[in-house]
Amino acid sequence: MLKWLSLHLNKGKVNGNQIISEKTINELHSPQIPCQLFPLNLDELQFSSYGLGWFIESYRGRKHVNHGGNIDGFCSYTSFLPDENIGIVILTNLSNAFCTMPIAYYIYDKLLGYDYTAFNKKLQNEVENMLKTMESANEAERNSKKESLTPSHSLEEYVGIYENPGYGSVKNPNKR
Repeated sequence: MLKWLSLHLNKGKVNGNQIISEKTINELHSPQIPCQLFPLNLDELQFSSYGLGWFIESYRGRKHVNHGGNIDGFCSYTSFLPDENIGIVILTNLSNAFCTMPIAYYIYDKLLGYDYTAFNKKLQNEVENMLKTMESANEAERNSKKESLTPSHSLEEYVGIYENPGYGSVKNPNKR
């Protein structure tokens, strides 16, 4: 993971050999789609976008490139500040992307000379608010279900051959 991180920090070079063009690396690390990975309200994050396989943010006014992953109780997070030539790889045995972010922000702040910020508490509050909002939206959706609805057409009117250029024809094998 550190070699892969080093490849990105060294603009596509490994042991002095350019194996990915610097132009390609710059494109990978450039915003392509405005987005917000998590609805976090942190003063330290000025914007968030998605590049080509990376999230690109502004962390305390610095370009921050990162991406994480989770599977079966494990979490990984690769993060770097390319203009400062520093990066972090965090591996945990927790299936929670939020656990890696305060660790990364803490390390960056130490390296950049910022005072301690309780990111774990800030993120905990943000996550709790996000989960409450999601639960409210889910509850509203569940409560909006109408039990007595019927299809707008008879079921027989839906029977037939359906065609799509990518999938071909689909028909009910029981219909003759």
